[in-house]
Amino acid sequence: MWWVYRPLDRADHDGSRYRHWKSGDKVPDNYLPMRSVLRTLDFLEYARQLSDTYSRSEADRLTEESERIAQRVKNYKVSVVRMQGGTLQQAVEVFSRINSSGQKMRPDQMVSALTYGTTGPETLSDKMEEIQGRIAASGFGDIPIMTIFQTVLALSGEEDVQNPSWEMMARKVQGQLLGAVEKTDHTLQEVVDFLRVEAHVPLARLVPYNIQIMLLAVFFHFSGQVEEGRRSKLRDWFWITSLAGTFAGANTTQVRKFIEEMKAFAEGRGELSYSGERARAFPERFDLRSARVRAYLLWDLQNFPERKNLDGELINVVDQLATAHRETYRHIITQSGVPGASSPANRIVMATPPGISIRQALIRLAEEGATDILDSHGVSPSSVEYLKDDEYADFIAARQHEVASREKAFIESLGIQSSEQEFGEADIDTE
Repeated sequence: MWWVYRPLDRADHDGSRYRHWKSGDKVPDNYLPMRSVLRTLDFLEYARQLSDTYSRSEADRLTEESERIAQRVKNYKVSVVRMQGGTLQQAVEVFSRINSSGQKMRPDQMVSALTYGTTGPETLSDKMEEIQGRIAASGFGDIPIMTIFQTVLALSGEEDVQNPSWEMMARKVQGQLLGAVEKTDHTLQEVVDFLRVEAHVPLARLVPYNIQIMLLAVFFHFSGQVEEGRRSKLRDWFWITSLAGTFAGANTTQVRKFIEEMKAFAEGRGELSYSGERARAFPERFDLRSARVRAYLLWDLQNFPERKNLDGELINVVDQLATAHRETYRHIITQSGVPGASSPANRIVMATPPGISIRQALIRLAEEGATDILDSHGVSPSSVEYLKDDEYADFIAARQHEVASREKAFIESLGIQSSEQEFGEADIDTE
């Protein structure tokens, strides 16, 4: 990854002055190898190669440019703050204060830096990025590194996974922490399998709360053979906490309590009791930063598994979500200023030919009696009548009530109460 080159011709920059040469082809002669600027002999060798390859005037021009670049690199000054004495906690505090304009370090990178040279060729951060890569390569997508780090902490026995002590982290690296990384690798694969197969969550980006991934890992790590009864309770727990916004803004004390409850359930010493929860209202706005909207999408994918295009061909929604994400769900009513236009009920997944809008496609399907295609999207023929009459707000309201009532039936099947108000704001959740 460190074979970095600098094109000497401005025309070769293409928006990036420095390049990693990953191709197996020969490196262009006018690409200065940045390694050569570190040693005079290497730099002189490169200058001789330029003289052998180009005309004298061109070689002089390229050599002059390479000398200018080499001089700039050699004259670059790096600020160094040297601390003598003190604790790791104080070192972290000093770093966080002087690094205000630099690239923020993740907690796992901080632990790796503090324990550099004690963990072998791979740091804690390296190992977790490997886990992230393996899960992403399976098609599930990226689990945030911070979630993987918190999972490692939880499996190592750490109670405070949000604000751990740096002193304690450094001491535990050679003990429980590095061993917990290997356990995390195996356990997160179990979590991904559970989410995909049993909870019907096809992609990591649709998980309402990342803390759910960590808590599921706690369960699978501390449980033995998991019978169907407990798996069913775990599925209900996932859906209830997603719809109710249980983990929105959870603080350190609450997260510690959630971990203790999940560990007790895994070991058969307690139950997951969320029957008193109340689901949040059906979201009024389609915003994927909202956990409630992501919970709705998961329900939507489960409730309408075989959507069809105009020609009756099945749509692979998951593949589209894996790449396009927000653009997968297209607006039905695109006119601005229409009440309810931002509602999830105003979006469906359907491809249409050039020049044909979703609204026109739905009208055509209704006129042709293609109710099977309309049903596959949760669109009733009666609501399409509003589209024919250009009563767009009425169409959105009708579909919103239809979809919300279906989702409400699902919510009540989980044994929790639906929201007192039918529709509500799509809160931007934090964890």
